[in-house]
Amino acid sequence: MSRGYIFITAYVDSGLYNRCVAKNPFIRDNPDIDCVAFDNSTKNQHVSTRYNQFLDSWNYDNDAWFIFCHSDWEILEDITEKLSLLDHNTIYGPIGAIVKTRFKKIINECRGYCRERSRDGSESRVLSCKKQKTGTLVDTLDAQCIIINSALVKKHHLRFDESFAYDLYCEDFSAAAKLKFGIQTRIFRVDCRHNNIAKNMDGREDYYRMLDIFNKKYPYDMFGSTVTVLGAVKKSFTYLFPNIIVDIE
Repeated sequence: MSRGYIFITAYVDSGLYNRCVAKNPFIRDNPDIDCVAFDNSTKNQHVSTRYNQFLDSWNYDNDAWFIFCHSDWEILEDITEKLSLLDHNTIYGPIGAIVKTRFKKIINECRGYCRERSRDGSESRVLSCKKQKTGTLVDTLDAQCIIINSALVKKHHLRFDESFAYDLYCEDFSAAAKLKFGIQTRIFRVDCRHNNIAKNMDGREDYYRMLDIFNKKYPYDMFGSTVTVLGAVKKSFTYLFPNIIVDIE
């Protein structure tokens, strides 16, 4: 059984980080939870680099759950009791996707649950997929939150690929863990909110550069993600949209 729960975050906006993570009452008031924060406001290093800095610094004689999350991601309930029941040999997160192929059709199926809200609070919604129970299998997770046990990190010396700067580092982490070590990634059902609503990828040139790196890294394997199909994408396939339900709160 894990003896600790560590939230690891790289932030630029300290006010947002404090509101969502450091001063979140479900974190601040729980003596079993610690926060490790990387201030990126001056020297904005890659998120994957920051996460690896934490993994390299951890004393693996101490067992813990690592909750790597964005500074705009917040839990809305106590997380520790649910985490204590999870399989230490599995990667978890609140929302992800899996890809299926059938009769030359790609079905990119989103799974999981999370609330979303714009930074200014003007828009709020719930992303509620048909399959959202803890333990639901996915290919990859959205980068808002990825949860790993220290024992699994130690066993396989898991690290994030720093080729991925601010996008697809979580997707790559799950893909590499599955192909190299047979590690599965599954949904962790928790009441949470991502304070960021992404309408589209317009203006995100870096994302498309990361996508190109990912697809070249995995030319023979295909993965679902919350944004697009990743890896060995065949042009002969027809794409079907994810089966995700969006409810306005």
